[in-house]
Amino acid sequence: MKAAGDKVLGAELHAVVNSLVSGIVSRCDPLPGGGEVVGPWSFVPIAASVQAGARLFLAAFERLVRDRGGSPVYCDTDSWAVLASPEGGSFTLPDGSTERVLSWREVDEVVSAFDALRPFGSDVPFWKAARGTAEHPLHSVVYGPKRHVEFVLGDDDSPEIIERTDAGLGGFFADPPTMPGRADDGLRIWSLEAIRRQVAFGLDPEQGWPEAPWDLGAPRPALAVRRLQVRSPEVASSLPQSLGARPGSYYIEAVAGSVGGVRLRSDAGAVALDSGEKDPWRLDWRDRSTGRPVRLSVDLSDIDGRFAETLDKRAVAWSKAHPQSALDAVHVDPLLVGHRGRVSGVIDADIDGLPGDLARFRPAYDPEGEAERRLAFVQRRAAALGKRAFARRTGLPLKVAERAALGRRISRRNVAKALRALRFVDASTPRCLECERAVVGRRAGSVYCSTRCRDRAAKRRRRERAA
Repeated sequence: MKAAGDKVLGAELHAVVNSLVSGIVSRCDPLPGGGEVVGPWSFVPIAASVQAGARLFLAAFERLVRDRGGSPVYCDTDSWAVLASPEGGSFTLPDGSTERVLSWREVDEVVSAFDALRPFGSDVPFWKAARGTAEHPLHSVVYGPKRHVEFVLGDDDSPEIIERTDAGLGGFFADPPTMPGRADDGLRIWSLEAIRRQVAFGLDPEQGWPEAPWDLGAPRPALAVRRLQVRSPEVASSLPQSLGARPGSYYIEAVAGSVGGVRLRSDAGAVALDSGEKDPWRLDWRDRSTGRPVRLSVDLSDIDGRFAETLDKRAVAWSKAHPQSALDAVHVDPLLVGHRGRVSGVIDADIDGLPGDLARFRPAYDPEGEAERRLAFVQRRAAALGKRAFARRTGLPLKVAERAALGRRISRRNVAKALRALRFVDASTPRCLECERAVVGRRAGSVYCSTRCRDRAAKRRRRERAA
C-alpha cells in the first residue's frame, strides 16, 4: 500500500485499525439524561492493554537510546524522533550545552532489538526508521504536539517537505479563494505552502517573515473561517433565525480576532449562510447572538467592523511553541476531583460548531456517595479554617460557613462553590508550621493557620526548653 504511494488510503486504514483495536473497545455513549453507558463492543481490558502496550514499547525504545547516550527529542503516539546522523557526533544547544548525536549504526542496533517480536510477519520490521540518505539526511522541526514537519535539504539548500501534520491548520479552516484543493499527499495545498514558509523562515530568520503566499495578488487577506453544517437541534438553536439555516444547511463561521491571545469581543461571533461563494468577504455576515448584519474587518482601528482573524495569523500561531512552566509537584485530593464524561463529546461539539463553554456539554455523573464525601470534605475544611476565614476563602455567606464549620448540612450548590474556591489551594500555598494545613484568608502572611496552632507551638517550645 505505502509502496504504491497511496498516502490517503494509508491514513484511512490507519484510522480504521486504531478504531478496531482501541476506539471501539473503549467506546462510551452519552445518555439523554446525563451520564454515559459503555458501547456495544466495549471491553476495557483490551483497550487498556493496547494503550499500555504502546507506551511500554515507547518507553523501552527511549531507554535503549538513552543507554547509548542519545537524545530522544520528540514522541508522538507510536514514534520517536532521535538526534542521529550517518557518522554520529555532538550537537551544541543555544545555551552552550551539548547533546550526543547517535550514528545510524547505533540507531539500527536499537531498532533491531525489537525485531524478534515482529507481530505483522517476518518481513515487516517492528520499527520503521525514516532518515533520508547520507547525502540528504532527514531533518525535523517540531512546533508542538501534532505539529511537526520532516524535510530534506536539496543541493541548493532549499527544503523539500517529506511529511507534515496540519492539524489545526489546513484541517479546520476553509481554503482561501486563491489556493483551494489538495496536494498530492491528500492534505490542503494552502497549508503545505504555509508549512514551507514556516520552514524557510526557521532556516533563515534574517530574511524576515514573508507575505502569505495565498494573499499574493488578492485584494484583501484571506479570513480564517470554518465551514460547518447544522447537524443537531442544539446547533440550530444557536443560530439566529435571520440567517435562514435549516437542518442540514451549511454555514460559515468567522474566527474572532485576538491581540496577544485575548479576543477583543466576548459575544458569539459572526456567521453567514454558505451560498457557494468562495470569497468569505462577500458573504452576508450576521451576529450569532442577535442576528443583526455585521461587517468583518482586519483593521483594529475600524471600530464599526467586527475584528476577524486571518489565515496568515493562524499560520504564524501554528508554529509558535505553547508557553510552558515547570511543575515542582502534583498533589491530587480525590475529594476535589470532578468526574466528567467522555472528552470526545467536547471535541464533537466543537466540530459541530456549538458556541460557548463546551465543557458544559460533557455528560457529568455523580456516583452514589460522592456528594456526601464532598460535603464532608467542605465541613472539615470549614472547621479547620474557622467560619470567618472559610467564608472569606470561599465567598460563602457567614451563616453558611458557620453551618459547615459545625458539621451541619449545606446545599449542593454551596458545596460546589466552596470546592471551586478550595481548588486554588495548591503546592504554592503556605502551610501551617504546626498542623501543615493551608494558611489562607487574612492569616496568609502568617506561619500558623490559627491562634490555636500558634499557642500550641509556643507551649511545645517552652516544654522543649524546660527539658
